[in-house]
Amino acid sequence: MELSELLIRLIIAFVVLFITTRIMGRKEISQMTFFNFVSAIAIGSDYSELSG
Repeated sequence: MELSELLIRLIIAFVVLFITTRIMGRKEISQMTFFNFVSAIAIGSDYSELSG
C-alpha cells in the first residue's frame, strides 16, 4: 500500500467516524443503550479494517 492510499483511507475513516460520533451525540457509556454500544464497537471494528 502506498503512502498516498494510506493517507486517503485515514482521512476518509477519520471524517466518517467524526460525523458518526456527532450524529450519535455525546453520550457517556453508562447512558448508552446496549444496541448503541454494540453499534459503536461494530463501526469502529469496520473502520479499523478499512484503514489497515
